[in-house]
Amino acid sequence: LAPVTTRSADSDATGPSADGQEEPVGPQDWVKAQSKDDDVKALKVWLKDGARPSRQETSAFSPALKSYWASFAQFRLKEGVVFRLWTDELDGPDRWLRVVPQQWKSKLLEGYHDGLGHPGVARLNATLRN
Repeated sequence: LAPVTTRSADSDATGPSADGQEEPVGPQDWVKAQSKDDDVKALKVWLKDGARPSRQETSAFSPALKSYWASFAQFRLKEGVVFRLWTDELDGPDRWLRVVPQQWKSKLLEGYHDGLGHPGVARLNATLRN
């Protein structure tokens, strides 16, 4: 399972609150949340350094961090927030999506799933990528 990314770089981000309402999530919220995720934090260091570790160093990495390592060229650091390039295979435009920190994934998926009226997997993924 690949790490989840969502929300394009040029859209305002919102997140589900405990009562199901949307609440704004600003750039500093993303910076703070990503810095609490050990895998994203390591990726930020690599991006700042401009290079990833050698393959020999990856054996102790988590599955998510190994995925980040393997697709390192698809990531960028913009104003302290890590983004991943999403290329639509069906000729859609490329988009930069924020990398969702682990602590937000369940709440984000649950909020979107419930808010969309329990869509199927394909519709939920398409919505998150847009």
